[in-house]
Amino acid sequence: MTMSGARVQVGAVQAAWDQASILRSPDQPSAWPARSERIAAATALYGAGELHRGTVWLIRGALHLVGGGRRGGEGFTERFTKR
Repeated sequence: MTMSGARVQVGAVQAAWDQASILRSPDQPSAWPARSERIAAATALYGAGELHRGTVWLIRGALHLVGGGRRGGEGFTERFTKR
């Protein structure tokens, strides 16, 4: 996958999404084993550094979708990143 010239392995982005899904769904432990296996497989295949890049890719994509707000005003991304 590519964003702003940066390339990230698709499997690393998918594993990063699995990590986020586990954190977002503590009440669904039945899904954790399959997600954990995918995370472990992606880590073995691509390395932890690439999974970190996948996580950054997801965060940057989410902030891009939210947008910077209206011109001349403080946008959501500015409020979010100040904290």
